[in-house]
Amino acid sequence: MNSLKDGTKVKETLTREGKPKSGQQVKAHFGLVVELIRQKLMEIGIDVCGTPPCKEQVHEILKKACGGVGDMGESLGLSEMTTAQASVFFDNCRTWSASQLELVIPEPDKNWKWKIGSMDERTKE
Repeated sequence: MNSLKDGTKVKETLTREGKPKSGQQVKAHFGLVVELIRQKLMEIGIDVCGTPPCKEQVHEILKKACGGVGDMGESLGLSEMTTAQASVFFDNCRTWSASQLELVIPEPDKNWKWKIGSMDERTKE
């Protein structure tokens, strides 16, 4: 800072302490949670202005309903979350979907894409 000339503008950025969320957490959120909820909303006839909800609309709903994982309970976007906060968000989304939609979302694992296909078959019974 001593080498800066007087009047030079400086921007300071604060970041959250903690490991940032993982790519696998993002994939599980959009590929498992958001997709299963989107399918359920379409199944029960929920639409947005006459069209089926897209993944981004479902994600926005989940951020508002389940994203209060900040240090002071504030809602955070997925890009702002640490690994621990993203894990809590995932659990919040699973709890919300079970209570609001009667949809049980499984824990993610390496076979979660396969499980989505098998869940489609089970819901047709």
